[in-house]
Amino acid sequence: MYEFLCQLDVMLQSLTNWLSYAAIIVAVALALCQLIYFIIEKKENHHEHL
Repeated sequence: MYEFLCQLDVMLQSLTNWLSYAAIIVAVALALCQLIYFIIEKKENHHEHL
């Protein structure tokens, strides 16, 4: 029973590590999308002014 609990603890730790990595990746992806959208919008606005 103790071994099972140890395995469960290790699994939970790896899961939380994976989730934190996933959260960082999602945050970076969202930031990149916003940046790209901002650049595209800026270019379009620049063309409109010309």
